[in-house]
Amino acid sequence: MKKCILVWQVPVIEGEPYNPVEYAVHVRKAKKFVEALNRYFAEKNMDYNCVLDKSACSLDEIFSPQYQAVLFAPALILKWIFKTAISVWMISNTFDIIMAVFDVTQQVVANSSGIISGNTRVNDIGLSMLQSSMMQMDVGPLFGLFLQSFFIGITMRILSIVIFVIVYGRMIEIYMMVSLAPVPMATWGNHEQSHVGQNYLRSLFALGFQGFLILICVAIYAVLLQNVAISGDAINSIWSIVGYTVLLCFTLFKTGSVARSILGAH
Repeated sequence: MKKCILVWQVPVIEGEPYNPVEYAVHVRKAKKFVEALNRYFAEKNMDYNCVLDKSACSLDEIFSPQYQAVLFAPALILKWIFKTAISVWMISNTFDIIMAVFDVTQQVVANSSGIISGNTRVNDIGLSMLQSSMMQMDVGPLFGLFLQSFFIGITMRILSIVIFVIVYGRMIEIYMMVSLAPVPMATWGNHEQSHVGQNYLRSLFALGFQGFLILICVAIYAVLLQNVAISGDAINSIWSIVGYTVLLCFTLFKTGSVARSILGAH
């Protein structure tokens, strides 16, 4: 008599750990299904005897030479069809899902734009006070002020380039993430690889909310500059502005890692 094996759970094949509790709960239904199959074989005079897979149904058990046929429980086939349908749907609507993610984050950024209540412009009163204080200085202090302001001017240009690279680098990073979107989206149907797609979505949300964190950093920078007194000691005021600008660059660098850590992306 030929023997066939009924596969009714395949956690090892799907990459899931073997669950003895689930086995104990559903094994009775599986045994009844095997009994029904054997009765059907007997009624139809079919030379087959069906047995139940022992536990986790490893590949060695399925392809054992003692079995001439392998049967799968209907629930497993429906489960695989469902997973395949989910994967196909995710891949077919990849860019719609991505646009939805960025629409949500863009809405958050747009609604939060009002937090920047100040600006970084020096008012006319501060400039007039700075000019009057410089008119009272001698040639030596003025020359020292010229050298420091020249060095500070170069430093501020470098910092502005750094800020430009950070902001536009984020845009390029978004384009690169979107261009490879179908690859991680295709992993949603596989239990072993689904963490790739989940991490990809978290990374997309992190990129979107990074714009919100950049907005907060700029708002704090504007408030700090408003508190700088452009009067009396001009050098201390200018160096304070440089320090706040360096702080802005540092916080802009950290926005990406902060967003990823909050959303659990890596």
